[in-house]
Amino acid sequence: MPRRAKCRRVSFVPEINFFSPVGHHQICQDEVVLSVEEFEALRLKDYLNLEQEEAARQMHVSRQTYQRVLGEAHFKIADALTNGKGIRIQGGNFCLGDGYCRRRTRFLAYDESCQFEKETQKKDRSEAELGKIAITAAGGDPEANIDARFGRCSHFMLWDPQSSDFTAIENKGGEAAHGAGTGAAQLLLKNQAQVLITNKIGPKAFAALKSAGIKVFSASETETITGVLKKYLNNQLEQLNEPNN
Repeated sequence: MPRRAKCRRVSFVPEINFFSPVGHHQICQDEVVLSVEEFEALRLKDYLNLEQEEAARQMHVSRQTYQRVLGEAHFKIADALTNGKGIRIQGGNFCLGDGYCRRRTRFLAYDESCQFEKETQKKDRSEAELGKIAITAAGGDPEANIDARFGRCSHFMLWDPQSSDFTAIENKGGEAAHGAGTGAAQLLLKNQAQVLITNKIGPKAFAALKSAGIKVFSASETETITGVLKKYLNNQLEQLNEPNN
């Protein structure tokens, strides 16, 4: 009996899940089915431009498994483009980052876990649910003020709820002529941030963060890093649902 495939972690299930070729006189009857984890593999590598090792870590699979999933996704896309087939995204073996398991078709209880969640099942629930928080900073110090810019901020201060410590991350791509916002989004994803607190953010950077599953909150640029963090933990910051710059 073949072994059941392990669930792969994905950030979200795409709302638009079917693409059909145009310019065809007949209704598109042939289609390829891209699993949700194959879509996630494409998104991490080809859209967010992550290295395969980092992408595999995001999906909680080995590098070899990730390469296989990505290769299958590339073949299906090539087949659809070459032969004029539709592309449907559905099914697969995956779990969402918020604990929804497709195999069980429900959210996991706290005392159970998917096969890749064993390392978190014994943690305090509030700690397990609270991810790393990145704050745009005018300097590499927790007492610095927020930098109003996202892509061109001086530093990101990354707060880890497990240790309650800050880590200063220099934003070396802030001086780039183009793509500073998307580069900063990749930097946050690489450092496992799940929340961003900033003052202003543009549409391209916001779209990249949303695609990566990173929530964005707005705060005043007159606030200090520690002050803003306290407000976030007390649910006193506004979450952005669209860019504000």
